[in-house]
Amino acid sequence: MRRARSVPSSPPRRVLGAVLALPLALVALVAVPADAQMAAPSGGNDDISVTGSYSPGGTGCQGADEAAHCLFWGVRIPDTVAPGREMTLTLEADSQPGQWTWNCPSAQGVTGIATLYTSDDPEGPIRRYGSSGLGLLSRIYNQYSRHGDYSASADGVSCSPEHLSLAYTVDFSGRPSGSYLDLSIGTLVNAPGDQARDYTLKPTLTTTEDATPHNPTATAAKGPASATHATVTTSKQDPPGDAAKDAGRYTATIHNDSTTALSGFTIAAARTEGPATITRLSCDLTAFGGGVVTAEGPATRQEISGGGAVIPADQEATCQVDLSGVIGYNTISTSVTAQDGKIFSSLYEDERARGEVSATVAQNGVTVQGPDATHPAPHVIVDYTVALSNTTDVVGWTPSFTLTARPPTGLRLEYAEPSGTAWWLRSTLLPDANGSIAVGMSSPLYSNSGHTVTLSVVYSVDSGAITPDGWKALGTCDPNDPSKGLSATIDVKGNDTIDTVSLPLCTIVTQARK
Repeated sequence: MRRARSVPSSPPRRVLGAVLALPLALVALVAVPADAQMAAPSGGNDDISVTGSYSPGGTGCQGADEAAHCLFWGVRIPDTVAPGREMTLTLEADSQPGQWTWNCPSAQGVTGIATLYTSDDPEGPIRRYGSSGLGLLSRIYNQYSRHGDYSASADGVSCSPEHLSLAYTVDFSGRPSGSYLDLSIGTLVNAPGDQARDYTLKPTLTTTEDATPHNPTATAAKGPASATHATVTTSKQDPPGDAAKDAGRYTATIHNDSTTALSGFTIAAARTEGPATITRLSCDLTAFGGGVVTAEGPATRQEISGGGAVIPADQEATCQVDLSGVIGYNTISTSVTAQDGKIFSSLYEDERARGEVSATVAQNGVTVQGPDATHPAPHVIVDYTVALSNTTDVVGWTPSFTLTARPPTGLRLEYAEPSGTAWWLRSTLLPDANGSIAVGMSSPLYSNSGHTVTLSVVYSVDSGAITPDGWKALGTCDPNDPSKGLSATIDVKGNDTIDTVSLPLCTIVTQARK
Protein backbone atom coordinates (compact mmCIF):
# COMPACT_ATOMS: atom_id res chain seq x y z
CA MET A 1 0.00 0.00 0.00
CA ARG A 2 1.46 3.33 -1.01
CA ARG A 3 1.21 6.19 1.43
CA ALA A 4 1.91 9.91 1.30
CA ARG A 5 1.65 12.24 4.28
CA SER A 6 3.98 15.04 3.21
CA VAL A 7 1.38 17.83 2.89
CA PRO A 8 -1.36 18.30 5.50
CA SER A 9 -4.77 18.74 3.99
CA SER A 10 -8.46 18.51 4.63
CA PRO A 11 -10.84 16.32 2.74
CA PRO A 12 -11.95 17.43 -0.62
CA ARG A 13 -15.49 18.09 -1.66
CA ARG A 14 -17.44 15.27 -0.24
CA VAL A 15 -19.76 14.35 -3.07
CA LEU A 16 -17.71 11.62 -4.71
CA GLY A 17 -18.56 9.92 -7.93
CA ALA A 18 -18.59 6.55 -6.26
CA VAL A 19 -21.18 7.76 -3.77
CA LEU A 20 -23.34 9.45 -6.37
CA ALA A 21 -23.57 6.22 -8.33
CA LEU A 22 -25.01 4.34 -5.37
CA PRO A 23 -28.69 3.84 -4.62
CA LEU A 24 -30.27 6.36 -2.29
CA ALA A 25 -30.63 3.93 0.60
CA LEU A 26 -26.92 3.14 0.55
CA VAL A 27 -25.91 6.78 0.27
CA ALA A 28 -27.99 7.49 3.38
CA LEU A 29 -25.92 4.99 5.34
CA VAL A 30 -22.69 6.87 4.66
CA ALA A 31 -24.10 10.39 4.96
CA VAL A 32 -23.50 10.79 8.70
CA PRO A 33 -20.19 9.72 10.24
CA ALA A 34 -21.31 9.12 13.81
CA ASP A 35 -23.59 6.36 15.09
CA ALA A 36 -24.93 6.85 18.58
CA GLN A 37 -25.51 3.12 19.01
CA MET A 38 -21.86 2.16 18.51
CA ALA A 39 -20.15 0.96 21.68
CA ALA A 40 -17.18 2.91 23.04
CA PRO A 41 -13.85 1.40 21.89
CA SER A 42 -12.09 -0.85 24.38
CA GLY A 43 -9.13 -2.05 22.30
CA GLY A 44 -8.59 -5.10 20.09
CA ASN A 45 -10.92 -6.99 17.79
CA ASP A 46 -13.88 -6.47 20.13
CA ASP A 47 -13.84 -2.84 19.02
CA ILE A 48 -15.00 -3.91 15.57
CA SER A 49 -18.77 -3.53 15.55
CA VAL A 50 -21.30 -5.08 13.19
CA THR A 51 -24.76 -3.57 12.75
CA GLY A 52 -27.77 -4.06 10.51
CA SER A 53 -30.17 -1.56 8.99
CA TYR A 54 -33.29 -1.84 6.88
CA SER A 55 -34.55 0.88 4.56
CA PRO A 56 -38.33 0.45 4.24
CA GLY A 57 -38.65 3.20 1.65
CA GLY A 58 -36.64 1.46 -1.04
CA THR A 59 -38.27 -0.01 -4.13
CA GLY A 60 -39.78 -3.39 -3.27
CA CYS A 61 -38.59 -3.25 0.34
CA GLN A 62 -42.16 -3.92 1.53
CA GLY A 63 -43.10 -6.14 -1.41
CA ALA A 64 -43.54 -9.77 -2.39
CA ASP A 65 -40.56 -10.10 -4.75
CA GLU A 66 -36.79 -10.08 -4.36
CA ALA A 67 -35.51 -6.57 -3.68
CA ALA A 68 -32.13 -4.87 -3.50
CA HIS A 69 -31.03 -1.79 -1.55
CA CYS A 70 -33.17 -2.60 1.48
CA LEU A 71 -31.03 -4.58 3.92
CA PHE A 72 -27.45 -3.53 4.68
CA TRP A 73 -24.84 -4.87 7.05
CA GLY A 74 -22.38 -2.38 8.50
CA VAL A 75 -18.89 -3.05 9.84
CA ARG A 76 -16.97 -0.32 11.66
CA ILE A 77 -13.21 -0.61 12.19
CA PRO A 78 -11.92 2.05 14.60
CA ASP A 79 -8.24 2.96 14.73
CA THR A 80 -8.07 1.52 18.26
CA VAL A 81 -7.77 -1.90 16.63
CA ALA A 82 -4.42 -0.90 15.08
CA PRO A 83 -3.49 2.61 16.25
CA GLY A 84 -1.02 4.20 13.86
CA ARG A 85 -0.65 0.99 11.87
CA GLU A 86 -1.91 -0.84 8.82
CA MET A 87 -4.24 -3.77 9.41
CA THR A 88 -6.36 -6.18 7.41
CA LEU A 89 -9.82 -7.36 8.41
CA THR A 90 -11.09 -10.67 7.05
CA LEU A 91 -14.84 -11.25 7.11
CA GLU A 92 -16.47 -14.63 6.40
CA ALA A 93 -20.25 -14.71 6.49
CA ASP A 94 -23.11 -16.91 5.31
CA SER A 95 -26.39 -15.46 4.18
CA GLN A 96 -29.82 -16.84 5.04
CA PRO A 97 -31.26 -18.13 1.75
CA GLY A 98 -35.02 -17.77 1.71
CA GLN A 99 -34.70 -14.58 3.77
CA TRP A 100 -31.73 -12.73 2.30
CA THR A 101 -28.62 -13.36 0.20
CA TRP A 102 -25.49 -11.43 -0.70
CA ASN A 103 -25.83 -9.06 -3.65
CA CYS A 104 -22.93 -10.05 -5.90
CA PRO A 105 -22.50 -8.10 -9.15
CA SER A 106 -19.55 -10.43 -9.81
CA ALA A 107 -17.72 -13.27 -8.11
CA GLN A 108 -15.09 -10.73 -7.02
CA GLY A 109 -17.33 -7.99 -5.78
CA VAL A 110 -20.24 -7.29 -3.47
CA THR A 111 -22.59 -4.32 -3.62
CA GLY A 112 -21.67 -1.76 -1.01
CA ILE A 113 -19.34 1.02 -0.07
CA ALA A 114 -16.28 1.57 2.10
CA THR A 115 -15.91 5.00 3.69
CA LEU A 116 -12.88 6.29 5.57
CA TYR A 117 -13.33 8.98 8.22
CA THR A 118 -10.05 10.71 8.99
CA SER A 119 -7.79 13.62 8.03
CA ASP A 120 -4.36 13.98 6.44
CA ASP A 121 -3.47 16.24 9.35
CA PRO A 122 -2.56 14.17 12.45
CA GLU A 123 -4.25 16.88 14.53
CA GLY A 124 -7.10 17.46 12.09
CA PRO A 125 -10.84 16.92 12.48
CA ILE A 126 -12.40 13.53 11.72
CA ARG A 127 -14.54 13.85 8.61
CA ARG A 128 -15.50 11.73 5.64
CA TYR A 129 -12.24 11.46 3.73
CA GLY A 130 -13.08 9.21 0.80
CA SER A 131 -15.17 6.29 -0.39
CA SER A 132 -14.96 3.36 -2.76
CA GLY A 133 -16.95 0.33 -3.81
CA LEU A 134 -16.38 -3.20 -2.56
CA GLY A 135 -15.02 -4.83 -5.67
CA LEU A 136 -11.60 -6.47 -5.74
CA LEU A 137 -8.84 -3.82 -5.54
CA SER A 138 -11.31 -0.98 -5.02
CA ARG A 139 -9.35 1.69 -3.15
CA ILE A 140 -9.76 4.88 -1.18
CA TYR A 141 -7.07 7.12 -2.58
CA ASN A 142 -5.26 9.80 -0.64
CA GLN A 143 -6.57 13.23 -1.47
CA TYR A 144 -4.59 15.11 -4.11
CA SER A 145 -1.79 12.54 -4.16
CA ARG A 146 0.38 12.82 -7.25
CA HIS A 147 1.51 9.20 -6.98
CA GLY A 148 -1.66 7.13 -6.68
CA ASP A 149 -1.24 6.61 -2.94
CA TYR A 150 -4.15 5.08 -1.07
CA SER A 151 -5.13 4.34 2.52
CA ALA A 152 -7.71 1.56 2.18
CA SER A 153 -8.24 -1.28 -0.25
CA ALA A 154 -10.40 -4.35 -0.86
CA ASP A 155 -7.57 -6.87 -1.20
CA GLY A 156 -9.69 -9.99 -1.50
CA VAL A 157 -13.36 -10.53 -2.39
CA SER A 158 -15.16 -13.79 -3.08
CA CYS A 159 -18.91 -13.40 -3.36
CA SER A 160 -21.73 -15.84 -3.94
CA PRO A 161 -25.37 -15.45 -2.88
CA GLU A 162 -24.78 -17.89 -0.03
CA HIS A 163 -21.34 -16.79 1.23
CA LEU A 164 -19.13 -13.70 1.33
CA SER A 165 -15.40 -13.65 1.96
CA LEU A 166 -13.95 -10.14 2.20
CA ALA A 167 -10.41 -9.03 3.10
CA TYR A 168 -10.15 -5.28 3.58
CA THR A 169 -6.98 -3.36 4.48
CA VAL A 170 -6.88 0.07 6.08
CA ASP A 171 -3.81 2.08 7.04
CA PHE A 172 -4.11 4.35 10.08
CA SER A 173 -0.46 5.47 9.91
CA GLY A 174 -0.15 9.21 10.53
CA ARG A 175 -3.90 9.55 11.00
CA PRO A 176 -5.52 11.43 13.89
CA SER A 177 -6.83 9.48 16.85
CA GLY A 178 -10.48 8.61 16.38
CA SER A 179 -10.21 7.71 12.70
CA TYR A 180 -12.32 4.81 11.50
CA LEU A 181 -13.45 2.86 8.45
CA ASP A 182 -17.06 1.94 7.73
CA LEU A 183 -18.12 -0.88 5.43
CA SER A 184 -21.75 -0.96 4.28
CA ILE A 185 -22.48 -4.26 2.53
CA GLY A 186 -25.54 -4.78 0.36
CA THR A 187 -27.89 -7.75 0.10
CA LEU A 188 -30.97 -9.03 -1.70
CA VAL A 189 -34.05 -9.69 0.42
CA ASN A 190 -36.51 -12.41 -0.58
CA ALA A 191 -40.20 -11.41 -0.45
CA PRO A 192 -39.87 -9.09 2.56
CA GLY A 193 -43.62 -8.47 2.75
CA ASP A 194 -45.38 -5.63 4.52
CA GLN A 195 -45.16 -6.93 8.08
CA ALA A 196 -42.47 -6.54 10.74
CA ARG A 197 -39.60 -9.01 10.74
CA ASP A 198 -35.98 -9.31 11.84
CA TYR A 199 -32.90 -10.31 9.86
CA THR A 200 -29.67 -11.59 11.41
CA LEU A 201 -26.00 -11.89 10.46
CA LYS A 202 -23.38 -13.97 12.27
CA PRO A 203 -20.02 -13.28 10.63
CA THR A 204 -16.55 -14.47 11.60
CA LEU A 205 -14.03 -11.65 11.86
CA THR A 206 -10.25 -11.91 12.15
CA THR A 207 -7.54 -9.29 11.78
CA THR A 208 -3.81 -9.18 11.26
CA GLU A 209 -3.66 -7.71 14.77
CA ASP A 210 -5.38 -10.71 16.36
CA ALA A 211 -6.01 -13.99 14.57
CA THR A 212 -8.56 -15.05 17.19
CA PRO A 213 -11.97 -15.26 15.50
CA HIS A 214 -14.53 -12.70 16.60
CA ASN A 215 -18.16 -13.82 16.17
CA PRO A 216 -20.61 -10.97 16.72
CA THR A 217 -24.31 -11.14 15.90
CA ALA A 218 -26.11 -8.28 14.20
CA THR A 219 -29.84 -7.78 13.80
CA ALA A 220 -31.74 -5.54 11.39
CA ALA A 221 -35.34 -4.83 12.31
CA LYS A 222 -37.81 -4.23 9.52
CA GLY A 223 -40.91 -2.34 10.55
CA PRO A 224 -44.33 -2.97 9.04
CA ALA A 225 -45.29 -0.99 5.97
CA SER A 226 -47.77 0.97 8.08
CA ALA A 227 -45.12 2.16 10.56
CA THR A 228 -44.09 5.80 10.46
CA HIS A 229 -41.06 6.26 8.24
CA ALA A 230 -39.76 9.07 6.04
CA THR A 231 -36.63 9.57 3.97
CA VAL A 232 -35.01 13.01 3.87
CA THR A 233 -32.68 13.86 1.00
CA THR A 234 -30.89 17.10 0.16
CA SER A 235 -29.63 18.62 -3.06
CA LYS A 236 -27.42 21.66 -3.56
CA GLN A 237 -28.90 24.58 -5.48
CA ASP A 238 -27.38 27.77 -6.83
CA PRO A 239 -28.27 30.88 -4.83
CA PRO A 240 -29.55 33.96 -6.69
CA GLY A 241 -27.02 35.62 -8.97
CA ASP A 242 -26.85 38.73 -6.79
CA ALA A 243 -26.31 36.76 -3.58
CA ALA A 244 -23.22 37.27 -1.43
CA LYS A 245 -20.28 34.96 -2.02
CA ASP A 246 -20.85 33.24 1.32
CA ALA A 247 -24.51 32.49 0.55
CA GLY A 248 -25.78 28.96 0.06
CA ARG A 249 -28.98 27.18 -0.87
CA TYR A 250 -30.24 23.62 -0.95
CA THR A 251 -33.52 21.79 -1.30
CA ALA A 252 -34.71 19.11 1.10
CA THR A 253 -37.21 16.47 0.07
CA ILE A 254 -39.31 14.58 2.64
CA HIS A 255 -40.67 11.32 1.23
CA ASN A 256 -43.34 9.42 3.14
CA ASP A 257 -42.22 5.77 3.02
CA SER A 258 -45.16 4.49 5.07
CA THR A 259 -48.56 3.32 3.89
CA THR A 260 -49.93 5.57 6.65
CA ALA A 261 -50.28 9.28 5.84
CA LEU A 262 -47.77 11.61 7.51
CA SER A 263 -49.48 14.34 9.53
CA GLY A 264 -48.85 16.48 12.59
CA PHE A 265 -45.19 16.82 11.66
CA THR A 266 -42.57 19.53 12.01
CA ILE A 267 -39.61 20.20 9.73
CA ALA A 268 -36.35 21.70 10.97
CA ALA A 269 -32.95 22.74 9.66
CA ALA A 270 -30.12 23.09 12.17
CA ARG A 271 -26.45 23.90 11.81
CA THR A 272 -24.34 21.14 13.32
CA GLU A 273 -20.86 22.34 12.35
CA GLY A 274 -19.30 25.49 10.96
CA PRO A 275 -20.16 29.21 11.02
CA ALA A 276 -23.09 29.13 8.57
CA THR A 277 -26.45 30.50 9.65
CA ILE A 278 -29.88 29.63 8.29
CA THR A 279 -31.55 32.69 6.87
CA ARG A 280 -34.68 31.03 5.56
CA LEU A 281 -36.53 27.70 5.68
CA SER A 282 -39.54 27.48 3.38
CA CYS A 283 -41.71 24.44 2.64
CA ASP A 284 -44.48 24.33 0.05
CA LEU A 285 -47.22 22.13 1.54
CA THR A 286 -50.01 23.49 -0.64
CA ALA A 287 -50.54 20.18 -2.44
CA PHE A 288 -51.11 18.43 0.90
CA GLY A 289 -53.75 20.69 2.41
CA GLY A 290 -51.33 23.18 3.92
CA GLY A 291 -49.68 26.30 2.58
CA VAL A 292 -46.25 27.77 1.99
CA VAL A 293 -44.74 27.81 5.47
CA THR A 294 -41.64 29.93 6.07
CA ALA A 295 -39.28 30.66 8.94
CA GLU A 296 -36.71 33.42 8.53
CA GLY A 297 -33.47 34.09 10.39
CA PRO A 298 -30.60 34.39 10.59
CA ALA A 299 -30.38 31.63 13.17
CA THR A 300 -28.53 28.40 13.83
CA ARG A 301 -31.85 26.54 13.76
CA GLN A 302 -35.16 27.10 12.03
CA GLU A 303 -38.35 25.06 12.40
CA ILE A 304 -41.76 25.12 10.76
CA SER A 305 -44.96 23.23 11.55
CA GLY A 306 -46.81 21.25 8.93
CA GLY A 307 -50.08 22.47 10.43
CA GLY A 308 -52.97 20.66 8.77
CA ALA A 309 -50.87 19.28 5.92
CA VAL A 310 -51.12 15.52 5.32
CA ILE A 311 -48.56 13.81 3.08
CA PRO A 312 -50.06 10.58 1.66
CA ALA A 313 -48.16 7.34 1.26
CA ASP A 314 -45.35 7.45 -1.31
CA GLN A 315 -45.66 11.23 -1.73
CA GLU A 316 -43.06 13.87 -0.97
CA ALA A 317 -42.84 17.50 0.04
CA THR A 318 -40.03 19.87 -0.87
CA CYS A 319 -38.41 22.58 1.21
CA GLN A 320 -35.80 25.21 0.41
CA VAL A 321 -33.08 26.25 2.85
CA ASP A 322 -31.06 29.45 2.40
CA LEU A 323 -27.75 29.97 4.19
CA SER A 324 -25.33 32.79 4.88
CA GLY A 325 -21.82 32.86 6.30
CA VAL A 326 -20.86 29.65 4.52
CA ILE A 327 -17.12 29.67 5.10
CA GLY A 328 -14.97 26.60 5.71
CA TYR A 329 -16.68 23.31 6.54
CA ASN A 330 -20.40 23.46 7.34
CA THR A 331 -23.03 20.81 8.00
CA ILE A 332 -26.77 21.37 8.25
CA SER A 333 -29.10 18.69 9.58
CA THR A 334 -32.53 18.68 7.95
CA SER A 335 -35.11 16.65 9.83
CA VAL A 336 -38.78 15.82 9.99
CA THR A 337 -40.34 14.92 13.34
CA ALA A 338 -43.48 12.82 13.05
CA GLN A 339 -46.49 13.04 15.34
CA ASP A 340 -45.34 9.95 17.24
CA GLY A 341 -41.95 11.57 17.97
CA LYS A 342 -39.89 9.64 15.43
CA ILE A 343 -37.21 11.76 13.78
CA PHE A 344 -35.79 11.23 10.29
CA SER A 345 -32.91 13.35 9.06
CA SER A 346 -30.19 13.91 6.52
CA LEU A 347 -26.92 15.84 6.72
CA TYR A 348 -26.09 18.48 4.12
CA GLU A 349 -22.45 19.51 3.71
CA ASP A 350 -21.18 22.74 2.20
CA GLU A 351 -17.46 23.50 1.97
CA ARG A 352 -16.12 26.92 1.06
CA ALA A 353 -12.40 27.45 1.18
CA ARG A 354 -11.57 31.14 1.49
CA GLY A 355 -8.21 32.78 1.38
CA GLU A 356 -6.16 35.91 0.96
CA VAL A 357 -3.48 37.18 -1.39
CA SER A 358 -0.78 39.78 -0.95
CA ALA A 359 2.09 41.02 -3.08
CA THR A 360 5.31 42.74 -2.06
CA VAL A 361 8.49 43.92 -3.71
CA ALA A 362 11.69 43.01 -1.90
CA GLN A 363 13.67 46.11 -2.82
CA ASN A 364 12.68 49.68 -2.09
CA GLY A 365 15.24 50.62 -4.69
CA VAL A 366 17.59 48.98 -7.18
CA THR A 367 20.74 50.23 -8.86
CA VAL A 368 21.56 49.56 -12.48
CA GLN A 369 24.13 46.77 -12.78
CA GLY A 370 26.57 46.35 -15.64
CA PRO A 371 26.73 43.37 -17.99
CA ASP A 372 27.96 40.09 -16.51
CA ALA A 373 28.20 36.39 -17.39
CA THR A 374 24.42 35.89 -17.38
CA HIS A 375 23.23 39.36 -18.36
CA PRO A 376 24.58 40.72 -21.66
CA ALA A 377 23.33 44.27 -21.06
CA PRO A 378 23.01 46.69 -18.15
CA HIS A 379 20.10 45.60 -16.02
CA VAL A 380 18.19 45.65 -12.76
CA ILE A 381 16.64 42.69 -10.93
CA VAL A 382 13.45 43.19 -8.94
CA ASP A 383 12.01 40.46 -6.70
CA TYR A 384 8.20 40.38 -6.53
CA THR A 385 6.66 37.98 -4.01
CA VAL A 386 3.04 36.82 -4.15
CA ALA A 387 1.64 35.09 -1.04
CA LEU A 388 -1.53 32.99 -1.38
CA SER A 389 -3.13 31.67 1.80
CA ASN A 390 -6.10 29.51 2.75
CA THR A 391 -7.58 30.67 6.05
CA THR A 392 -10.18 27.88 6.37
CA ASP A 393 -10.20 24.22 7.40
CA VAL A 394 -11.05 22.83 3.95
CA VAL A 395 -9.04 22.44 0.78
CA GLY A 396 -9.18 25.24 -1.78
CA TRP A 397 -7.37 26.09 -4.99
CA THR A 398 -4.67 28.56 -5.85
CA PRO A 399 -5.64 31.12 -8.47
CA SER A 400 -3.40 31.95 -11.39
CA PHE A 401 -2.01 35.45 -11.66
CA THR A 402 -0.23 37.73 -14.10
CA LEU A 403 2.61 40.18 -13.58
CA THR A 404 2.16 43.17 -15.86
CA ALA A 405 5.14 45.52 -15.94
CA ARG A 406 4.92 49.18 -16.89
CA PRO A 407 8.57 50.11 -17.49
CA PRO A 408 9.27 53.65 -18.70
CA THR A 409 11.36 54.48 -21.73
CA GLY A 410 14.82 52.96 -21.44
CA LEU A 411 13.76 49.87 -19.45
CA ARG A 412 12.48 46.62 -20.89
CA LEU A 413 11.06 43.53 -19.21
CA GLU A 414 13.15 40.52 -20.29
CA TYR A 415 12.16 37.48 -18.20
CA ALA A 416 11.40 36.17 -14.71
CA GLU A 417 12.91 33.35 -12.68
CA PRO A 418 10.32 31.82 -10.32
CA SER A 419 11.03 30.32 -6.90
CA GLY A 420 9.08 29.49 -3.76
CA THR A 421 6.80 26.72 -2.55
CA ALA A 422 5.02 26.14 -5.87
CA TRP A 423 7.15 23.16 -6.90
CA TRP A 424 5.87 23.13 -10.49
CA LEU A 425 7.21 26.64 -11.19
CA ARG A 426 10.87 26.10 -12.00
CA SER A 427 11.29 27.21 -15.62
CA THR A 428 12.12 30.71 -16.84
CA LEU A 429 8.97 32.71 -17.60
CA LEU A 430 8.90 34.99 -20.64
CA PRO A 431 6.60 37.97 -21.21
CA ASP A 432 3.92 37.99 -23.87
CA ALA A 433 3.52 40.66 -26.52
CA ASN A 434 1.76 42.92 -24.01
CA GLY A 435 4.63 42.78 -21.55
CA SER A 436 2.84 40.46 -19.12
CA ILE A 437 4.11 37.28 -17.49
CA ALA A 438 1.41 34.68 -16.80
CA VAL A 439 1.94 32.45 -13.78
CA GLY A 440 -0.21 29.32 -13.94
CA MET A 441 -1.19 27.89 -10.57
CA SER A 442 -4.48 25.94 -10.22
CA SER A 443 -3.26 23.54 -7.55
CA PRO A 444 -4.66 22.48 -4.17
CA LEU A 445 -4.35 25.07 -1.44
CA TYR A 446 -4.54 22.98 1.69
CA SER A 447 -6.38 23.99 4.83
CA ASN A 448 -4.72 26.72 6.87
CA SER A 449 -1.70 26.76 4.58
CA GLY A 450 -0.31 28.81 1.75
CA HIS A 451 1.98 29.15 -1.25
CA THR A 452 4.55 31.84 -1.92
CA VAL A 453 5.88 32.59 -5.38
CA THR A 454 8.82 34.93 -5.89
CA LEU A 455 9.48 36.24 -9.38
CA SER A 456 13.01 37.55 -9.85
CA VAL A 457 12.33 39.83 -12.80
CA VAL A 458 15.14 41.05 -15.03
CA TYR A 459 14.78 44.41 -16.77
CA SER A 460 17.37 45.51 -19.32
CA VAL A 461 18.41 49.17 -19.10
CA ASP A 462 19.33 51.48 -21.96
CA SER A 463 20.72 54.43 -20.03
CA GLY A 464 21.14 56.48 -23.17
CA ALA A 465 17.41 56.46 -23.74
CA ILE A 466 16.63 57.83 -20.29
CA THR A 467 16.55 61.63 -19.96
CA PRO A 468 17.47 63.50 -16.77
CA ASP A 469 13.76 63.95 -16.10
CA GLY A 470 13.35 60.20 -16.66
CA TRP A 471 15.96 59.41 -14.02
CA LYS A 472 14.27 61.89 -11.70
CA ALA A 473 10.93 60.12 -12.19
CA LEU A 474 12.57 56.74 -11.58
CA GLY A 475 13.90 58.08 -8.27
CA THR A 476 10.44 58.43 -6.73
CA CYS A 477 7.70 55.85 -6.28
CA ASP A 478 3.93 55.77 -6.42
CA PRO A 479 2.39 52.32 -7.11
CA ASN A 480 -0.72 54.01 -8.51
CA ASP A 481 1.19 56.38 -10.81
CA PRO A 482 3.14 54.53 -13.53
CA SER A 483 5.01 57.73 -14.38
CA LYS A 484 6.94 57.42 -11.12
CA GLY A 485 9.43 54.66 -10.39
CA LEU A 486 9.40 51.20 -11.96
CA SER A 487 5.79 50.04 -11.70
CA ALA A 488 4.20 46.60 -12.04
CA THR A 489 0.85 45.07 -11.18
CA ILE A 490 -0.01 41.60 -9.92
CA ASP A 491 -3.42 40.75 -11.40
CA VAL A 492 -5.01 37.78 -9.63
CA LYS A 493 -7.55 35.78 -11.61
CA GLY A 494 -10.01 35.03 -8.85
CA ASN A 495 -11.64 31.69 -8.13
CA ASP A 496 -13.87 30.24 -5.40
CA THR A 497 -11.04 30.50 -2.86
CA ILE A 498 -9.44 33.89 -3.55
CA ASP A 499 -11.13 36.91 -5.11
CA THR A 500 -10.02 38.79 -8.20
CA VAL A 501 -7.73 41.65 -7.28
CA SER A 502 -5.05 43.91 -8.78
CA LEU A 503 -2.06 44.71 -6.57
CA PRO A 504 0.14 47.62 -7.75
CA LEU A 505 3.84 47.59 -6.86
CA CYS A 506 6.70 50.02 -7.36
CA THR A 507 10.44 50.29 -6.81
CA ILE A 508 12.98 53.09 -7.26
CA VAL A 509 15.70 52.77 -9.92
CA THR A 510 18.98 54.69 -9.65
CA GLN A 511 21.87 55.05 -12.08
CA ALA A 512 24.97 52.97 -11.77
CA ARG A 513 27.78 54.63 -9.85
CA LYS A 514 30.44 56.05 -12.14
